[in-house]
Amino acid sequence: PAGTPAAPCLPDAENEPQTGAQRRERFRTAVSQAIERGDDPAEAAMAVADAEQAELRAERDRARSTAVALENQL
Repeated sequence: PAGTPAAPCLPDAENEPQTGAQRRERFRTAVSQAIERGDDPAEAAMAVADAEQAELRAERDRARSTAVALENQL
């Protein structure tokens, strides 16, 4: 349904970012499904973008935590 957050697109392996092809497929699927349901495809694309942004923030936070932990070992 409209407004439902997109499912996260997890990397294939630990610490491996999604590829451009995976990103395009994720957007294509969301937009296609929105059109099939009669929902706004732009909203579907925004939901995917919001989910990706949340994933990037989480990745950034993990990297910061790792950096702080390594710095504290010095």
